Amino acid sequence: MSLPWMPSLTPEQRNRLHDLTVNTISSEICSRRWGAPISQSRRKYAYYYFVTDYRALNLVSGIIRYALKDTTTKVFYRGQSQDWDVAPILYRNVKTKHDIIEADNWLFSIMACIKDIFDPKGTEDEREALAQHYGLHTRWLDVIDHIQTALWFACDDIQQEESTLGVYGDVGYIKILAIPDGWNDAKIIDLREKPSQWLRPHVQQAFCVRQSSPPKYLGSMEQFLVTTLVIPKTLLYIWSNYANIPHHFMYPRESVDEGQRFWEKAKSKIQANGLDIKKY
Repeated sequence: MSLPWMPSLTPEQRNRLHDLTVNTISSEICSRRWGAPISQSRRKYAYYYFVTDYRALNLVSGIIRYALKDTTTKVFYRGQSQDWDVAPILYRNVKTKHDIIEADNWLFSIMACIKDIFDPKGTEDEREALAQHYGLHTRWLDVIDHIQTALWFACDDIQQEESTLGVYGDVGYIKILAIPDGWNDAKIIDLREKPSQWLRPHVQQAFCVRQSSPPKYLGSMEQFLVTTLVIPKTLLYIWSNYANIPHHFMYPRESVDEGQRFWEKAKSKIQANGLDIKKY
């Protein structure tokens, strides 16, 4: 799969972003001894940096924002325990056009089933993005605009893997994406615009993004990936304040999050209609 990198930018803007991402970030974090560039891995443009100082996080973000200051592009983050592609999980295992159609039909059946009880006043995009945020596998990708929250998610993913799967990771990953606002090939929804009764999106500083015409590129947002920060697990734990922000704070329970109560009702209806919520 070959994706055009940052297709919304002009050639001059793209070259400026590439130059600052490669040269300025490298020189700045190396001269300050806050980290170092590492292998590009399999990606042509998405450069990787090993980070050992908290200040480097905002330095890198600042350089990227400066490069994009004359555009309508917004900077987002994803905290991950593994170096996964930035793509919706709905299409992660599809291989053929038939698989894509099957996945879409499953999703559309789920969304039609819960339309009247899960965010009934919202748009179809908002409803699907909220369902994604509460656990359904959809065409949307969860992102945030607050880097410390991204650190928390990377740390939490590692903690959950260690407790349930026995998988021990030494590092976490912060993906930095630059997504054009109002461009015809990408959609952005700020879930914090929902009423506060949907508590989880507010606590998590949540956005959702997707290709405007999925399953184009299987919904991948890789073309908007600017760089990846690789951070030792021990530093993630400290920088994210994970010791003082437990899992149930960021994933509020039904007793305090009406959105979670809505989602539990939606899951019950899905099950009553004979649909498999975990098929994808």
